[in-house]
Amino acid sequence: NAAKTQIGSIGTTSTATAYNTTSDPRLKNISGPLTTAAATAFVNGLKPLVGTWKADGSPFCGFLTTDYAQSDPGSVVGQPDATQPVGTLTHTIQLGDVTDSTGKTITSSVPQPSNLPTGQKWTQTSSETQIIGENVPQPANLPSHQTWTETGTAPVYQQMEYASPAWCANMTAALQGALATIAEMQSLLHTAGIKGF
Repeated sequence: NAAKTQIGSIGTTSTATAYNTTSDPRLKNISGPLTTAAATAFVNGLKPLVGTWKADGSPFCGFLTTDYAQSDPGSVVGQPDATQPVGTLTHTIQLGDVTDSTGKTITSSVPQPSNLPTGQKWTQTSSETQIIGENVPQPANLPSHQTWTETGTAPVYQQMEYASPAWCANMTAALQGALATIAEMQSLLHTAGIKGF
């Protein structure tokens, strides 16, 4: 990053890959513990869903980015309903004839050779446009012999990070709060002489 400090790493072993985010306490200003109330509000704000993927009908169980961003916006990338222009990418090939020293044509309508034997000459006679790709996002830069022509738009889908730090912290705090409540209830029941808890 700009401060030239490591902000993460990818570690591998013979059986696993770990995606690590820097979380050193020396890099943070701590305001206090995450409260049970805040964690409970986070959990209650989530909208878990089940359904199928439109592409192949396979099942999914999870969240919609537009919903999840309300609770954990830092874990969602992109904007709702975003699109980008797409088009056809073409390149133009210059074609010509190769002639010998007497002007006799040896080959016709060929791209310009990189090297020709002594006495031979290539003369451009036409050009040909070929399609490289269709529905291609607009390139930032193009070589002079390539052209991009817009034909429409395509969606740019939002992405989200499952098991983000906010997710893990809020789930932990909410569970700790629930366990503390259970322990308190068990103590009250035990004091009241109700056994089995």
